[in-house]
Amino acid sequence: MTPPTPFMWASWYMNQWDLFIDQQEISFWPKFKLPTEDSYQIFWEVMQIIDACYLDIETYQYKQRAIVAGVMFLVLGKHFSEFTFGEISEKF
Repeated sequence: MTPPTPFMWASWYMNQWDLFIDQQEISFWPKFKLPTEDSYQIFWEVMQIIDACYLDIETYQYKQRAIVAGVMFLVLGKHFSEFTFGEISEKF
């Protein structure tokens, strides 16, 4: 048995997001698991920020799933122009 990792949580949350988008039949919202360049860019951005988070020792006080969910919220907010990358790095 292996313990859950941030990648495992990210994959689970991304799958749940894609299922939600499919059920709502919303075509203009991004998906994470499509074999397209846009989907890969969003996936890559989420994973890169998660990796950067774990460079800070204080991150380990939070649950992995909370960090992944928070990063996905910020990246999707950036995708919908709710946040800029500067706001994400300075405020959050």
